[in-house]
Amino acid sequence: MANRVTHSEVYEIFHYDTTKIASSEVTAVITTANAIVTAVCTSSVLSTAILKEIERWLAAHFLSVGLESRLVSQSAGGASDSYETNKTGMGLKLTRYGQQACVLDISGALSRLGEGAKEATMELMNPTVGD
Repeated sequence: MANRVTHSEVYEIFHYDTTKIASSEVTAVITTANAIVTAVCTSSVLSTAILKEIERWLAAHFLSVGLESRLVSQSAGGASDSYETNKTGMGLKLTRYGQQACVLDISGALSRLGEGAKEATMELMNPTVGD
C-alpha cells in the first residue's frame, strides 16, 4: 500500500530541527509506520482519516527515536537545555508521538504490540568432538 502521509505532514507535528535529517531517513520511517499501521491497525472501527493520523504520529515517533537524544526542557534566560537519552523497553511510550499514535488507535492494537513478548535467551552448546 502507498504511504498515507508525506514528509511535510510529519514535519507539521515534529518538534525538532528537521534541516539535519536526511530525506531518505524520513521516507524510511514513513514506510515503516505505513507497514505497521497496515498490518496492525486495519480494523473496521478506524477510518481512513484516523489511519493516516496514526501513521503520521508513528512516523514522527520513529524519527524521534532515531535521534541520539531528545530535548525534554529548555529555558531562555539562563540558556539551559536538558536532554534525555533513549530508553529501551518503553516501546511507543518512549515519545509523545508514540503515545499519541496509541491514543488515536481506539482499537488498542498498537498498545498491545509487545504484550507478552519475552526476553530471548540463547544457550550455546559445546558438542563433544568424536561423538
